[in-house]
Amino acid sequence: MSAYNLYKALARRTGVVDPRRVDRALGILMSSKVDLKKYEYGSSKEYCGCPDCRFRRILCKHSIAIAILEDVDAEMERFRNAD
Repeated sequence: MSAYNLYKALARRTGVVDPRRVDRALGILMSSKVDLKKYEYGSSKEYCGCPDCRFRRILCKHSIAIAILEDVDAEMERFRNAD
């Protein structure tokens, strides 16, 4: 949850990302039906093929979800290597 909290705080402080998108990103991550690496839009942290990213040119929930997931993966890796 620390990665989620970090992105939520950044969204509130900077206004660059709508905090509701961060909530939606968490919803994507909590869904067991979604594999972001095979997601239909070809999402990455920098780009997504979804309509929000392509037409509105905003950071979408898919990209935010991937960023959160990568932060969590990095934290888990540091935890594993701490021994």
